[in-house]
Amino acid sequence: MIRILCLSILLLSFFACKQEYLFNSKDKIENGIWTYQDLKRFQFSIQDTSALYNIHLTLSAADSFATENIYIKLWTVFPDGKQLEYIKSIPVFDNEGKIIGDKSGQTYTQQIILQENAFFNQMGSYQITIEQFMRTDSLPGISSVGLIIEKSKEKRF
Repeated sequence: MIRILCLSILLLSFFACKQEYLFNSKDKIENGIWTYQDLKRFQFSIQDTSALYNIHLTLSAADSFATENIYIKLWTVFPDGKQLEYIKSIPVFDNEGKIIGDKSGQTYTQQIILQENAFFNQMGSYQITIEQFMRTDSLPGISSVGLIIEKSKEKRF
């Protein structure tokens, strides 16, 4: 009986702490080479415009990846068709020269905050497109790119 009670408490605490995402999607990169033409598009819907959201990028890189950072260009298309574009530098290595992220085999995956406590003024369908924006067309060593959107614990109003 005590074992069942302990197991039940453990399972409840696991599910209570589990992060719920509004959106969580990852797109693989063919042959581990991210090209300019390989745009990553993520479409999601917002129903609660009073909430704040944290937007994260997930990036998986081979342990042999040689570039200190990655430049990406992001486009957000709003439900009314308007677009917002910006460029962001993503560090791949820390100050000690180690790849950032959790290692699994020969791949490191990191989660990068793109925007904290963002808000969406319009209900409806949004699209975020991510393009590698490096100086060369082919960026070897990237195996996947993903997008996570979670509700923030902060309140907008």
